[in-house]
Amino acid sequence: NNIDCFVFEIGGKPTEIFKRDYEQLKSCDLIIAEVSETSHGVGIEIGLSYCLNLKRILLLEKGKIITKLAQGMPNTRIIEYCDIKDLKEKLSSALKYIKESN
Repeated sequence: NNIDCFVFEIGGKPTEIFKRDYEQLKSCDLIIAEVSETSHGVGIEIGLSYCLNLKRILLLEKGKIITKLAQGMPNTRIIEYCDIKDLKEKLSSALKYIKESN
């Protein structure tokens, strides 16, 4: 039960980007997204992950605001962090919990 990961590629034609990202999402069980800054693309990927019945971990820098829609999304854990050390600890704990519950 290893955790494999990938980072979405940047660049390409709009239709290629959608196809590539959607195919990558379909191959996943979980999406981890940084949501401290507003991004339409990340928001679309989060919405697609819901439609694909994926689990979500959303990373939010302390003091930033996330939409209530994302807060209410089932199978979504929001990790609020202060700094990179705090983020690493909280994310590691969340991934361990998800791995053990599968």
